[in-house]
Amino acid sequence: MKRFTDCLQHALTLAEGFTDNHVNPGGARNFGITQAVYNSWNALRGLPLLSVREITPADVRDVYKERYWTACRCEDLPSPLDLVVFDTAIAHGVNRAIKWLQHCVGVPATGILCDATMYAIKGIAIDRRIDHLVESYLDARTAFYAGEIARDPCKKIRAKEWSHRMNTLQGEIGDSHSDNHAKHPAIKAHLPKQFCF
Repeated sequence: MKRFTDCLQHALTLAEGFTDNHVNPGGARNFGITQAVYNSWNALRGLPLLSVREITPADVRDVYKERYWTACRCEDLPSPLDLVVFDTAIAHGVNRAIKWLQHCVGVPATGILCDATMYAIKGIAIDRRIDHLVESYLDARTAFYAGEIARDPCKKIRAKEWSHRMNTLQGEIGDSHSDNHAKHPAIKAHLPKQFCF
């Protein structure tokens, strides 16, 4: 539970209060939770639909835990991979976060965390190659950002946001794994020129 709390704190440092910015997909959001996600959360519990402005701290914690942490089985992932997958699920959805993980460990990218995926991760952990897996995952995520801008130059407006999120994630990995920090080059090294500010 402490690990989830630590990773949630990281997520909340990146989440603003209530915003309704047309640049970000999903519209209105509060503490990083979109109105659509909050509507779904309340509907599944038979609760009235409320503005995400009114979301409680308890609901914020529960949404992050159930919709992202538990959905990606982060409690079963070694650190710092758990944080990287959790952060990716929040930013890009659970399905994509899991598919990138599966791609990096060499199993079919189904978007469902099956036993084969978990066995592959455990094998990598036994071989003490988690740092390499984390780097591969971050490379895949960075390549996605570069591809998004190449396909739609209008998305360059989000490059600063993406760069900030990746740099903050890299900093958190370094802070919690100071002995291995030298093995993780600065995230700017992974980013195309248009990402660096």
